[in-house]
Amino acid sequence: MNKYYLLNYMKKLLIPLLLLLPLHAYADTSVYIEGQLNYNNPKDVSTNEINGVEGNITYSDVKIENKYDSETDAGFEIGLANIADTNFRLGLSYTKTSFKLDKSMLSGTLTDGVTTLTGGVDITPADWASVGITFDNDVKLYMSNVYYDFDINENFKPFIGLGMGMADIENAKDNREFTYSGTVGARYFFNEKVYLGGKFAYSVINGPEDQFGIEYDDIDLYTTSLILGYEF
Repeated sequence: MNKYYLLNYMKKLLIPLLLLLPLHAYADTSVYIEGQLNYNNPKDVSTNEINGVEGNITYSDVKIENKYDSETDAGFEIGLANIADTNFRLGLSYTKTSFKLDKSMLSGTLTDGVTTLTGGVDITPADWASVGITFDNDVKLYMSNVYYDFDINENFKPFIGLGMGMADIENAKDNREFTYSGTVGARYFFNEKVYLGGKFAYSVINGPEDQFGIEYDDIDLYTTSLILGYEF
């Protein structure tokens, strides 16, 4: 990703926080930061039907469904809580996960003129490597999130949230794909500052086009997180 584009995008995400920061001086608005341990489970990722020549590969009625392994990765979030004495929070989050291919189900036929892969059987990462293709990807998510905290008691606070942002996909032709998410979770405060919690997020990444010219359906990503945070 172009670093200047990324800096400009993060600047736009930071504007809401910068505008709201003065509230901290006049109300109960607080700043929070949290670390996250994320268990990411991508749903099977399917391509559109492919015909013709892309690069040195000839495709004939090809559709590919990729199954990825689940991965555990880290992330973090910063934001504002109790905005203007309400139960709303606004946060900016960064998470990274690796999409490591387990196997593919291929229909149709593809060839590089030397090696031919024909559908009807599972295709391994080694099989793809034989024709110069990899479906492994590192995916970075940059999200702006809005949450609503429910006041169960002083210590226990369930929440719901919505987010939107972008996904930086390593091997995508345009590695900036719009992403949106929904979240449910809860935080437990040990005191006024420190909390431990968990959350579940369902994210949808707009279907990318990879460097081989293959177009994908939207990608569904399920993330379960353990969070540890501090409010200032």
